Amino acid sequence: MYISDVITARNITKSYGTIEVLKGVNFSVEKPQIISIVGQSGSGKSTFLHLLGTLDTPDGGSLNILGEDVLSFNENQLADVRNSKIGFIFQFHHLLAEFTAIENVSIPYYINNKSKEAAESRAAELLEYMGLSHRLNHKPKELSGGEQQRIAVARALMNQPKILLADEPTGNLDSRSSQNLLDIFEKLHKDFGQTIIMVTHNDDLAKRCDISYRMEDGILK
Repeated sequence: MYISDVITARNITKSYGTIEVLKGVNFSVEKPQIISIVGQSGSGKSTFLHLLGTLDTPDGGSLNILGEDVLSFNENQLADVRNSKIGFIFQFHHLLAEFTAIENVSIPYYINNKSKEAAESRAAELLEYMGLSHRLNHKPKELSGGEQQRIAVARALMNQPKILLADEPTGNLDSRSSQNLLDIFEKLHKDFGQTIIMVTHNDDLAKRCDISYRMEDGILK
């Protein structure tokens, strides 16, 4: 089936109490690209990213993801979208301290009731792709911040999502690790045709993206 757009969001609004966070945001991704959204803290960019990932629901507007009207979905259908079509990468890696690298990356397969053998085979492939085949059995405390973030990226890729959403993925990384992470994003886009949408404060990284938007006072420009 041909899908004309990856994501189309129209007139998205969101308020928390009396605070109007998003004020009619329009956004579309017509083909796989690397996109950045920059803006000051409190501008609404992370809120918007969470809405794109169906982690929250807008007060108004429409949201179409890979040809589907996700705002009409029930919670089980949304969970399936999040698990199969969208990968999430956050500033804080959310790795389980007691798990090794390969076990952390395997978690999405475990959630889908896949076998340990299948999970660890897929996880090992992804960790090798990330240049971490020598870290399979290391726990997070034994890894650098850049290595932990690459493990988080590998975990996000387990179910082969078409879309990766990254919320301040370089926020805890030094300049070199930040550039290395964007190198990985560019490789993923080239090798697998993934759409990557990244919220960041880093203007240098934003300039390397195909398109960069700025969120100001709840409006995307």
